Amino acid sequence: METLNIKDITHNLLSTAGLPFDDIKEVFDAETHFTLYELVTQSPSVYLGRSGEILLAVNFLVQRIMEEKNPGAKMYFFIDVGQH
Repeated sequence: METLNIKDITHNLLSTAGLPFDDIKEVFDAETHFTLYELVTQSPSVYLGRSGEILLAVNFLVQRIMEEKNPGAKMYFFIDVGQH
């Protein structure tokens, strides 16, 4: 359930902000319990800019939303684009 929430929140945030993306792929590492969400986009530079400010902001906002929806829950994830 947590996984769907992260994808849904990320999808809604990016759509609302008008940021371009085609898909969000999920990769879960069972050993570390870490989930990577890879943004599939034709325009990765939009997220990366000079030092990845947009990508960092997206991660920050999704993390805060998830913390509010799931107080006290431990969530290990990162949203990435182009494996940066």
